[in-house]
Amino acid sequence: MFTGIVANRVEVLEIEDKEDFRSLTLSFPLPLTEGLEIGASVAINGVCLTVTEIDAGRISFDVIQETLRRTNLGRLQAGDLVNIERSLQAQDELGGHTVSGHVDATATLKNIQ
Repeated sequence: MFTGIVANRVEVLEIEDKEDFRSLTLSFPLPLTEGLEIGASVAINGVCLTVTEIDAGRISFDVIQETLRRTNLGRLQAGDLVNIERSLQAQDELGGHTVSGHVDATATLKNIQ
């Protein structure tokens, strides 16, 4: 679960296409890696992903084709910035609201007033 409050914006360092998925490697500031383990959930642009590799501040995630199709993660390029939020811990303040991080579709913003 997540609060929906963006903790930080980080850079996409590398994108590697594999047979059935894409691997994203992001640059996390070291304080955000504290206690982070392989298998942990992190929201990337609001999408719940699982940590697959940790190399100091280089954190990797595998993204399946359905997620790439239904979210903006399929349009990312190296150098882009993404929003991140670590998963909610039992002792954390609920400063926003609880959200699951599961995305069903994308939409086009047509107007801002």
